[in-house]
Amino acid sequence: MKQIRKLFGNRLISLSLAVLLALGLTACGREPESDIDFDWVYVHEFLQTEGAGNINWQGEMSFGGDKLYYTSNGWNEQTEKYYPVLHRYSFLDGGTGELELPLPEETNLTGWDIGEDGCLYALLAVWGGSEALGISGNAYMVAKYDAQGKEVFVTDFSELLERESFPNRLMVDGEGRIYAVEKDVIWLFDAEGAPAGNIKLRDAGVIGQVKDYCRGSDGCVYAAVKGCNGSISATGLFSVDFEGKRLEEELPGFPDVTEIIQNAEGSFLINDGNSVSIYNEETQEKEKLFDWLDCDVQGSYVTGFGTLSDGRMVAAFEDRNVDDQGIIVINRVRADQVTAKQEVVLGTLTGVDNSYVVHFNRSSNDYHVTVRQYLKDYEHLEDALNRLNADIVSDNCPDLLDLDNYYMEVRQMASNGVFEDLTPYLEQSSIDRDDMFETLLEDFTYGGKLICIPDTFSINTVIGSTAKVGKEMGWTTEDVIALAEAYPEASLFDGTYREKLLLFLLDVNSFVDWETGTCHFDSDEFKRLLEFIGRYPGYDEMTYDAGRSTAEKIQSGEVLLIEKSVYNIDKNIQYYKAQFGGEITCIGYPNIRGDSVASFSASGQYAIMTRSKLKEGAWAFIESYLSWDHSSYFGLDLPNRKSKLERLAEEAVNVEYVLDENGEPVLDENGNPKVVGKDYGGVGEGDWMYYFRAPTREEVDMVLELIRSTKGKGDPNYQMRVIIDEEVAAYFLGQKSVDEVADIIQNRMQVYVSENY
Repeated sequence: MKQIRKLFGNRLISLSLAVLLALGLTACGREPESDIDFDWVYVHEFLQTEGAGNINWQGEMSFGGDKLYYTSNGWNEQTEKYYPVLHRYSFLDGGTGELELPLPEETNLTGWDIGEDGCLYALLAVWGGSEALGISGNAYMVAKYDAQGKEVFVTDFSELLERESFPNRLMVDGEGRIYAVEKDVIWLFDAEGAPAGNIKLRDAGVIGQVKDYCRGSDGCVYAAVKGCNGSISATGLFSVDFEGKRLEEELPGFPDVTEIIQNAEGSFLINDGNSVSIYNEETQEKEKLFDWLDCDVQGSYVTGFGTLSDGRMVAAFEDRNVDDQGIIVINRVRADQVTAKQEVVLGTLTGVDNSYVVHFNRSSNDYHVTVRQYLKDYEHLEDALNRLNADIVSDNCPDLLDLDNYYMEVRQMASNGVFEDLTPYLEQSSIDRDDMFETLLEDFTYGGKLICIPDTFSINTVIGSTAKVGKEMGWTTEDVIALAEAYPEASLFDGTYREKLLLFLLDVNSFVDWETGTCHFDSDEFKRLLEFIGRYPGYDEMTYDAGRSTAEKIQSGEVLLIEKSVYNIDKNIQYYKAQFGGEITCIGYPNIRGDSVASFSASGQYAIMTRSKLKEGAWAFIESYLSWDHSSYFGLDLPNRKSKLERLAEEAVNVEYVLDENGEPVLDENGNPKVVGKDYGGVGEGDWMYYFRAPTREEVDMVLELIRSTKGKGDPNYQMRVIIDEEVAAYFLGQKSVDEVADIIQNRMQVYVSENY
């Protein structure tokens, strides 16, 4: 295997197609004195695949011989059956072509590859038998079709399978020999399709499974195997010896991969789902070339990856969440010939919704957002937080910070002046603050500073029967205790135990005055709360009837409350009403004041850092996602726009019903009036099912009122929770009195609050 020279400064910068073509003409004018004389970068373009508009983005794709190959289904009017069609698109001249594949009747195309001879090699399957083929049960075949779509051979190898098998991938080498892969077995067939045995990984001394494979530039097949040599965490790269029916280890300690390919120079390129790297055989390490996000696509949505004969790389992608798909061509060019965008760094602990990042990077001419994730695989949370905190106070501070994580000490950071106040930016923006829900903005305001502006949200709240908890939203801890004592035979929740009650009843911020830096965890209210919780068993002692649905237990009077999320305008409320069998109240979480309190779960919690040197670029990103119309998300979350939510509310109630000849609504099989163009579906718990209908105006208004009148729970404060969890156990186990535990918690909390208010 041939090495290539190390590439220095491998950055990737977006270029328009016109600029890329200009660079290509310039680069072809002369040969540089040496590769190492220049700093190299990677640029990409989105390809306009004219004539290839029928791409089946959800199907398998492959690249080979400077062409893209993909399949789709055609429809035969005479037989009234679908048939597979193989398409090809040339990256060199834009030419297209297609072949109708004469597969045996009732077979499915489950894997395929294009050989160096341009022929299609296919893995076919029959599931559940085929009367036409005289097959009972499952069957598997390998087949070859020439460049004109004519069948060359079909070989049924079902009888060779020694157990229930599901081979689902296929590769052909440079000599036309076929390799069908199933986890830990590789089935071999010669160039005429005759079975040539198999390679069982365990028999070859390899314990693991094939992660991916590729045909190398030398025509050989290489397999990346995870868990080789008895290790469950190691990956090795093996060449497949067809004649010897064995695996030969080429590169032990090979990186974990999503996909591997070999370029024309004989070096392996690794796609790990986040970035593309080249494997350096000398150092036995991968050297990153670029991140997929720098190509304005999400790596997890890349469906195909390959190289062209001129050294360029190509990739196909599809993001079904936002109906985004396409093909990009990636080229290496000299850095001094491009103008880079200004890099805005978005810091996150565990990751963000990259759809926002991709959308912004494609649309901005001035800025490019790069995601910096602090928590790595198999790493301790504390190490990631320490690294983040160190960056925040240094010149390496990110420009934006994702706050959507339970372990973020948001209040403490806000009090230390870490975040910019977004109010001045919002006032200068075309975005109308009056169109946003002020209750949601207040939940992200600390010390008078608005630190982030969520785009969508849901409301986590507690729901009870109106007959038992009353019509008004909001209650105190004493109200909860009174409810439990009024129904002593019932459980507050379906599975009530101390740990859950402590999380539910304890509003930490109710016992803290952040204005004065004082707290009162030694108060009678706090002690009364602990005494009430102490009546219940711990999680390990709890008995739970999993054989019956929560709805059944509620309607029989055995359960009083549910903790649920309201995230759409039309279905949630009617479903929760059906669970209770009557009217409900979204009463919320208890607190000392008796306010209507819920927990907002929001998306797009991005704050601008005061140490950022690109605050205008950071705000441009926030403004972009607030302006982005991604309506497909609504229904999974509520939009932070009154106008959008009111529009959704009107659309939900103003529906057109299907009428019979007398003008009366036609009922479906569940007794609900049918709505033109809509099928609401159903959902269930155990044996209990509910089928949705068009919501009533009262149900829609209940959601709107919940948003308007509810206050957020505020910062959950992970560290304060840890202090309480550590100390209350002694009381629950009978080792200390409630007074002793309350005093200890008060002392520890006072120290924490004094240091952080």
